[in-house]
Amino acid sequence: MVDPEEPTIGNAQVRELEERVRELERDLESMTRRTEFLQEALLKMAKNRIPSRPIVLSEDPSSVDNHFKGPELLKVKSKPRAP
Repeated sequence: MVDPEEPTIGNAQVRELEERVRELERDLESMTRRTEFLQEALLKMAKNRIPSRPIVLSEDPSSVDNHFKGPELLKVKSKPRAP
């Protein structure tokens, strides 16, 4: 039974909402395919990855090498502390 106090919407609004749902379903399907593709690519890259050893650098900021290493700064060797 319909509640007489419940607001009603017209057929045009129903069609607009149905079209919006279809659009969102298409977007979700597209994003799901992209995610699956990227997951497969990551797995392939992980299988083909050549293990590398970490680069050890000093904390000396004047070191020219530190400027160019960027993401390769995997491990920083610290100076021993004075007693």
